[in-house]
Amino acid sequence: MRTWFLLFPLVLALAPEAFAQARGAKAEAMLSNNLVKLGGTVTLEVVVEGARSADLTGVPKVKGLEISSPGRPMSTQYSQFINGRTYRKSSIRWSVLIRPERLGDFVMPAVEVVVNGERKTVPVMPPELRVVEDMRGEQLGYFELINPPQRVYEGEPFTIDMRFGWDSGLQVGSAALYLPWWGNLPGALEVSGRPRNLAANWISLKVNRRGTVEVEQLGDTDRSGRPFHVLRLERRLIASRSGALSFPQSTLEFAEVTKQRFRGNELEEYYALLPSFKIDVRPVPEAGRPFEWSGAVGRIEAARRVDRRDLDEGDPIKLTVSWSGAGNLEFFEPPDLARIDAFSGFRVLGVEDELRADERRVTYDLIPVSSDIEEIPPVPLWTFDTRIEAYRKIETDSVPIRVRRLERGNELMTDDEEGGSVFDIRDIKSEPNTSSGLPPIGGGTLLGALFSMPFAWLVGRMLLRHRRSDPSAPLERRSRAAPRKLSKGLRRAGTAAAQAECLHAFLAARTREGEQAWLGRDPLEWREAVDADVEEGALRELKDVLGELDRRTYAGDGKPLDASRVRGAASQLVKGGL
Repeated sequence: MRTWFLLFPLVLALAPEAFAQARGAKAEAMLSNNLVKLGGTVTLEVVVEGARSADLTGVPKVKGLEISSPGRPMSTQYSQFINGRTYRKSSIRWSVLIRPERLGDFVMPAVEVVVNGERKTVPVMPPELRVVEDMRGEQLGYFELINPPQRVYEGEPFTIDMRFGWDSGLQVGSAALYLPWWGNLPGALEVSGRPRNLAANWISLKVNRRGTVEVEQLGDTDRSGRPFHVLRLERRLIASRSGALSFPQSTLEFAEVTKQRFRGNELEEYYALLPSFKIDVRPVPEAGRPFEWSGAVGRIEAARRVDRRDLDEGDPIKLTVSWSGAGNLEFFEPPDLARIDAFSGFRVLGVEDELRADERRVTYDLIPVSSDIEEIPPVPLWTFDTRIEAYRKIETDSVPIRVRRLERGNELMTDDEEGGSVFDIRDIKSEPNTSSGLPPIGGGTLLGALFSMPFAWLVGRMLLRHRRSDPSAPLERRSRAAPRKLSKGLRRAGTAAAQAECLHAFLAARTREGEQAWLGRDPLEWREAVDADVEEGALRELKDVLGELDRRTYAGDGKPLDASRVRGAASQLVKGGL
């Protein structure tokens, strides 16, 4: 009994981490390649991450394939200290060897894994395996990567530039790509790439036997003294976690027309292979990280412009800051000028955030509060520069401005320090008539004033209540209307991105914040930061919904989520106290 009491504090300390591991455990199964020559081998790798314990209990049996037993797994663990917290990552990996016994196409069934005592069925990706007699095509076709990155950092975008093609002398009747990692690469999200070159020639190729993709035709080029027809496919990805990012073998399948017949041509198939490869993803270091860093990673540059430089006191001025370059422009939080001391001489009325293919553009609506202001200060942004592998502050240039003082009677005044009555609308100023020649007040006027005093008192009280705490104030009206607007927006939303926009607007309205406040926000971290009285279960469901919408938008096909699930998450939040 005494031993139990001594161990109880340790159990309490480890319990949150154990629960977090149970919730965050992930299991994946992936073939090293989908095309193999008869007599060759393929490796099936099963990986479990973030689990206390795991066991591979079910290895698929497929007729025509000799599949070895999994053997002992390989385990790896490491810890990382971030913002005062220790994050532990672990992985358990099995390698299973597959040797084909005959030609044909095979479908791999799912594997069974027990994770933290819970049985899970994990699908194998890619699910198809093709066994061919000969791998002819290496001389007639090719498939290669152009300058692939050897290492990247978490949050850093990178480009996979694939070039492939075939001998220009061939009469190719069909061509297709098989990319096992396409849309299903653990540890990476697909993001928007550079704008499409409208002047180029584009064709559609089948990809993974289920869909199509547009590839750019680059024309013919010389390879080893022979002309080859060359095509290009680019994909821009962003690393979402540290570790090895594994790309399985990819295949270009193309078929030459050997005989033309009325009822269909005779074709001979060839294959060009892109070997599997890995990219090392490193964590963004904790050492030297400034408090102001908001997640910007990469080689980012800043520029600015304003819509005017000469203005009167109280006039608004638009400051537009553009961030561009090879960085995660979509994911960092732009600077909040209202929290920067250098901008204490300005009021920030609004912020417009716009994302383009190669630029993040944020427009701030500012009002200088004094004619003493002579410039708009630089806008700072802390980044982790992957080129120098260090944190760096990039700033815009300051903007000289002239603020003219208004003539007396035309001031745009703000609240004074003592809380007195002040003007808040320019060019409208009401002053009492100070003339000494006032007309005499008649008895009828006095009698009317006497009877109107109770009515005026009631009206004044209503106005005062309306000003202070009337629930129909703009923010409250916006909050009450949020569920109705969410339902209406979901009925019109045809993509996951549109659903996410509706949900972000709902959350911003319920929390009385700006429309962009919930972009990239973790609901559970928000609850802890603001000490919100919202049920944790409702926020976990919200986090799952937001994560699924992001996955479909950036790494999937963009199809909308079941609207009832989004509405259900919103309803739970309202019932849970939001």
